[in-house]
Amino acid sequence: MGGKLSIADYLNAVLGWNYGADHYMEVGERVQNLRMAFNFKHGVNVRQAFSLPDRAVGAPPLEKGPMKGVTLQYQRLGDDFLKGMGWDVETGKPTREKLQALGLDKVADELWA
Repeated sequence: MGGKLSIADYLNAVLGWNYGADHYMEVGERVQNLRMAFNFKHGVNVRQAFSLPDRAVGAPPLEKGPMKGVTLQYQRLGDDFLKGMGWDVETGKPTREKLQALGLDKVADELWA
C-alpha cells in the first residue's frame, strides 16, 4: 500500500472488511439519525438542550486578536446544519424521508405515527 491510508483503510484492516469511505459515512449518518430520533422521542428539543455560551460565539466580540470584532451567526449555522441533515429546524426531529432514505423505516414509522 503506497501513499496515505484513509480511515476506511484502517477500519477495513481491523475489521477484515472491504468497504469504501461512503459506506462508513452512511453508517455514521444512520447512527446520528438514530440518536436524534431517540432524543426527540424522549422529549429532548435540540434548540433548547444544546447551545453554546455567548462568549464562545463572540457575544460580545473580542476587542483584540485574530477574532477581533467577530460574532458567529450561531442561530443561522444551527439552522443550516439541521436543514442539511434533513431534520426539523425547530425541534431536530429527523424527517420521515431522511429516515427512510437511510433504511430506518421502522424508526420512521414509530417517530411519525
